[in-house]
Amino acid sequence: MSLERRSNQDLPAWYTLEIQDKQFRLSLHKQAIVARSDYFRRLTRLYDDMHFAHPFILPSADREWGFGPVIAESQHPELSDWLIYQCNLPAYLKNKEIDWNSIFEVAAPLSMIFRQLSTLQLATDSGFPQMTEIRLDSSRSNENPIFVDVRPALSKWIHNNIGRGQEPVIAKVMQNTYVYMHGSQYVHDYNFNVWFRQPHRIDLQCPGNACSLNPSATYYSDRIGEAFELTPHNVDDPIQQLTLLSGLAKIDKLAHEGFLK
Repeated sequence: MSLERRSNQDLPAWYTLEIQDKQFRLSLHKQAIVARSDYFRRLTRLYDDMHFAHPFILPSADREWGFGPVIAESQHPELSDWLIYQCNLPAYLKNKEIDWNSIFEVAAPLSMIFRQLSTLQLATDSGFPQMTEIRLDSSRSNENPIFVDVRPALSKWIHNNIGRGQEPVIAKVMQNTYVYMHGSQYVHDYNFNVWFRQPHRIDLQCPGNACSLNPSATYYSDRIGEAFELTPHNVDDPIQQLTLLSGLAKIDKLAHEGFLK
C-alpha cells in the first residue's frame, strides 16, 4: 500500500540513517523494498555520462553492489523485519589527493537508494516514526544537491532540543567526515556549523561558498510538529553532499534514540 504524504502526520518508518566508524548505515524495513534490481537497472541510465571505473553491480545479499563493491547488505541484528545497507566513506589518499572517483562511486548508489525510497513510499508496521526523507542528486557537474523533508517527529525533536548542546556533536561528525575524504588542509572548526533555532528551525553548514542546508522559505511553517523541507545552497561537489548527509545521519540517530527512550 502506498503512503499519502500528510504534512502534519507521522508515518511509520521505512528507513533510518546513521553514521559510525566512517561508515553510513542505512536500515530499511523489508516491507519498503520492492523490485530493486529492475528499478536500479533502469536508473543506471541516468549515470551513463559519469563514466565510472566499475560497471553497476545489481543489488544482492550475497555480494557487495553498486558501482563496484560499495554497498554491503545484511540482516539487521536486532530487528528481523529490517535490513542494513552499509557504505564506507572513501578515504583521502596518502599522496595528498582526493579520490574523486571513489567519492562519486559512493555518492551515486546512495542517491539511487534514496531516490527509490522516496519514490516508493510504502506503508510499514514499524513501531517508530520516519524522521527524515532524503533525496540526493549526484553528477560530475558543479551541482550535487541534497534535499530533505523534515518529518513531524523530527520537527518536534528539534524544538525540544534547542539549547541542549546537540549542535556541536553534529558539527563534529560533519567535520570528521569531511576531513576523512578531503584531508585537513585549510579546514577549521568554524567551517562546520549546526544551528537549532526557534520554533523548530535547523541549518547545517560545511566548507564551501556558503555551502549549507536551510529551511525552504516556501515550505517552512512556524507550527511545531509540522513537516518542512531543507533545501541546499551551493552544494557543489559530493564531498560537501556526503558531509551534510553525515550530519543528517547523526541527527536521525539522536532523534530515534530520543523517541525510543
